[in-house]
Amino acid sequence: MLGLTTPVMAEDLVITSEVPASHWKSEYVNEFAEMVKDRSGGEIEVKFYPAGQLYSDKDAVAAIGTGAVQMVWPISGNLDALDSRLGLLGLPFTLSDDLMSNPEFSADMARLVSAQVEDRGIAILGLLRATDAIIVMKDTPVTQLSDLAGKRIRSGGGTTARDMVAQMGANPISLPASEMVTSMSQGVIDGVLTSPAGWKTILADTASEAALVPGMFLATYSIVVDAKWLEGLSDKNREAITSAALDVASAQWADAVKKDNADLQEMIDAGKGYHLIEGPQFDEFRAAAQPVIDAFAEKHPDTWKAYQYEAAEYAK
Repeated sequence: MLGLTTPVMAEDLVITSEVPASHWKSEYVNEFAEMVKDRSGGEIEVKFYPAGQLYSDKDAVAAIGTGAVQMVWPISGNLDALDSRLGLLGLPFTLSDDLMSNPEFSADMARLVSAQVEDRGIAILGLLRATDAIIVMKDTPVTQLSDLAGKRIRSGGGTTARDMVAQMGANPISLPASEMVTSMSQGVIDGVLTSPAGWKTILADTASEAALVPGMFLATYSIVVDAKWLEGLSDKNREAITSAALDVASAQWADAVKKDNADLQEMIDAGKGYHLIEGPQFDEFRAAAQPVIDAFAEKHPDTWKAYQYEAAEYAK
């Protein structure tokens, strides 16, 4: 019959996350979903499963390529278990708010790390700011590197974070986030690396001191997608997804900086101790981190040189 067209069937984009629907990251996933729906003209239908309904983030990354899930936004520091070159994203004093606040640099960084794992069937479309992690202590003020000597610090965030804690002279401890409060209360650990929000919502009654060494533990989330699935889409729908990922990442970075600052101020106003590490004390931490950076550069010279080139271009 003339004048009739066959309706286009919607393509499912299944996104899974281990954080609850109330977490701020879920809000950005929902924003991304609306952008994709609009830009694809409804041809991509996002199905979002928060709170680990389908997978943990680690298992979701492993399931990419099976058809069960097409996208996950895991903490980047854990991706070095997939490929150690992705440890670049967790290196101390490497990414910075100044650089990553530039949408063009952020997009280039996503492309750089994505190229490292293209043979694994995944692509990284964007990087979101998780936090510039603070060192939260039960009752020990941290104003210089020596204050951490021998302290037991829950690190998290992959091997790079654990290596950095060791370089500070502390003892890195691995334990689930659900055990942080009890472990600190009982003296099993002296401190943790966490976000200002984590201090405020989880450790406020247990930890009275915190310190920030700017850029030392700048954590990100990666927008990870099934590369084969993405390539199989039409040009329009592929662009809908890639452009939405970059736009969400660009807007989120500035929002996350403001949120960290607001949470810190709330804890300061509540009478908690807080120290911003600057000047010669900052230089001590920076020097302690250098062996971690050097070890990565020696193991992955091409990846490190590519990062240095990008950083130098945008620092001009």
